[in-house]
Amino acid sequence: MPFVPKADGRSYNIFPAAATPGALPLNGKLYGKVSGGQVQLFYLSDTGVETQITPGGGGVYPFELPETVTPAPLADTGKLYAKDVAGVSQLFFLDDAGVEWQLTPSLSGSYFQPAIIYRPGVPSSGTAVATWAEVAAQIAATQGATIVFLDPTFGVPNVDAITNCFSATRFQPLRLAPSLGTNELVIDDGAQLIDPAIFAGNMNVHGAPTTIPGVLMTQGSPLFIREGAGFTQDVGATVSFIENTNAGFGQIVLLEGAVCINNEPTIPMALTVPLGFFVFATVLTFQQPVPTTLIGGGAGGTLFWLTDSTIVANQQTFYAGTQLNQRTSKQGAILPDTGNTASRPTYALEVGQMYFDTDLVQPIWYNGVAWVNAAGVVV
Repeated sequence: MPFVPKADGRSYNIFPAAATPGALPLNGKLYGKVSGGQVQLFYLSDTGVETQITPGGGGVYPFELPETVTPAPLADTGKLYAKDVAGVSQLFFLDDAGVEWQLTPSLSGSYFQPAIIYRPGVPSSGTAVATWAEVAAQIAATQGATIVFLDPTFGVPNVDAITNCFSATRFQPLRLAPSLGTNELVIDDGAQLIDPAIFAGNMNVHGAPTTIPGVLMTQGSPLFIREGAGFTQDVGATVSFIENTNAGFGQIVLLEGAVCINNEPTIPMALTVPLGFFVFATVLTFQQPVPTTLIGGGAGGTLFWLTDSTIVANQQTFYAGTQLNQRTSKQGAILPDTGNTASRPTYALEVGQMYFDTDLVQPIWYNGVAWVNAAGVVV
């Protein structure tokens, strides 16, 4: 039977019971099996590999999804589809923000990342928990392979214990949180996240540590701050909010509107070991000007700023080692920056920077004062 519309505006897919479907080239199949009196969800790839999505097994309701490419996101709509991954049909979900999740195993056998909702202020129920102890228990049980959705509707989510995230845990706001609520994660003094992987979405991670850093990076793996997420070192901090202790390498990657704010300018927000090589990568609308008290380190280290053409990395007051700045753009990938006259770059220009003006149909260069053509004439 087709999708059946209901009075509440939603639709439900109904199928009669059938035998387990056979594998079909270039198609993934989604179906239910009755186990212990309960229908559980399964997926069959085009190579005949069956994946159990919910607990159980037994009786079948087949649903076939031909392979496709990643669709465009649609407001207030989630999309479920099959896509080829290394020659095998896999099941994917796309939310209305354009975030894509693979729900079935990759060839390595790893499953989709489980999720938990951290919702303090109300009793725990199902996958929504009220205490950090419950969040930490799931992080430990999955060796960090958990997405923690933060819901501030009834209380401010906070970290109140030292928790190892195994370079795998992702934190992001629950998208259904009310607009009046502030998406934030407070790391209490004396608590700590060890090796978190990603902070994504419009949220503020903050604290005022006085004993140990709120975030500790030990493995040299990147800490991603993206899609509007930000870190704030609050007033009262006496130690850095973030610390990297890997002797060889460390990196913080800020993407798509990320922000870092230090409200205690007498100490750096992020501290790295003296002899390490530390990368601070910022692209796409990172705040300007770049604060000068973000990173601290000893004389034996190297701080490497990797930024796009819109961002100039300021020298860091608390970093005694070598500081290098590599700005990249389309020109860094062979192709020059291109556009019409009205779209010429205006911020953080460098002498010798090239731009192809499509109105003039010629390349021009910035000479420190104005844009000029190959003959040195201002155009």
